[in-house]
Amino acid sequence: MKGNTLQAMTDGIDSSDFVVICITQEYIKKVQKKENDNCKLEFEYAYNRKGTQRMIVAMMEKACASPSSWTGAVGAALGSHLYINCSSDIDVATSIDELLEAIGGRALDLDLR
Repeated sequence: MKGNTLQAMTDGIDSSDFVVICITQEYIKKVQKKENDNCKLEFEYAYNRKGTQRMIVAMMEKACASPSSWTGAVGAALGSHLYINCSSDIDVATSIDELLEAIGGRALDLDLR
């Protein structure tokens, strides 16, 4: 991103049908911060603008495999959602295929095609 990071993030979210949320322990911590952090601002903006129906969850670390460990806003908003397991570096192609299928399926569910 060039220029104003906040403007670029909000423009990207506004022009997207879906937002992929990449869940890591560090991401969850950043979203929980009291002070502003780009991850927190991005998550809150995506949640407010798109709602959870348009958020696709990609679990990036095995330590985050149990949604009950997702604390704060991430857990509250997305803890009951199914996620795509992207924690394996070995099977990246399968993870990408699953993400694309989830986006396509959600688009059909929301009649976006």
